[in-house]
Amino acid sequence: MSTVTTSLPLWMPADRMRDLGFTPAGPETDYGMQWGENRAVRVSYAPHADRDDGFLYAYDGKSERYLVLAAHTTPAAVQAAWRELTACTSAPDAYVALAALGEQPVALEQARALLLHCVDRELAAYRDFTATGLDGPVRVDAAHAVVVQRSARVSAEEILVDSAKAANPDVAPILIRYRITDDNGWIGRVAGVDLDSALADLRCVDELARQHDLTALATSVNRGHTRVAAARVPELNVLATHAPLTADAPQLGL
Repeated sequence: MSTVTTSLPLWMPADRMRDLGFTPAGPETDYGMQWGENRAVRVSYAPHADRDDGFLYAYDGKSERYLVLAAHTTPAAVQAAWRELTACTSAPDAYVALAALGEQPVALEQARALLLHCVDRELAAYRDFTATGLDGPVRVDAAHAVVVQRSARVSAEEILVDSAKAANPDVAPILIRYRITDDNGWIGRVAGVDLDSALADLRCVDELARQHDLTALATSVNRGHTRVAAARVPELNVLATHAPLTADAPQLGL
């Protein structure tokens, strides 16, 4: 059996899970079996073999793939995170926030990939919402899909911030805040150990937005308690020519 690693891919098939050492060594504990937009995701805690801890994972029955949420954790830590999560949200994709509970933070590249995946799904959901009619059940479902994906994206942002902090614990991470100018409700952030890495993530967000005919606009750069307007950071000029936020952008009102 392979040694468990904290540098993990995203959703993976069963054989890849086994190759990485994630094989349950005893009875599992389930934490919801109808997560996800399609209510097909099960979240479970499984003990490691010959150890006192275990791992938390999600299983998508529709795609038959697995996602490791915490490579090394304990039943007590999972229970505490579960109580906190269920007390503050019931959004179907909010289970991704459980990835932040591991004793070791999510690997930085994995956290980046998770965030960009969530951004892409939210952009697609928003585009579907704006393309639907003004009334009826279809619009309600489309608006709900945006809320679901937004919850997942915000959780992924927190995971990325924690990963950036762990990657360089001596220096506060760089946070770049941005807006999707077509959606008054979309205020997001990317994080990196330095400006170049945070800017690389923002460019990826911008490219994803363009693929959906939407526009990302950087608003500020933060490090610790210091905040600077994006317009004062020359490296962000690549996004500075985008149109400003308009007052008549589509809303999620039903």
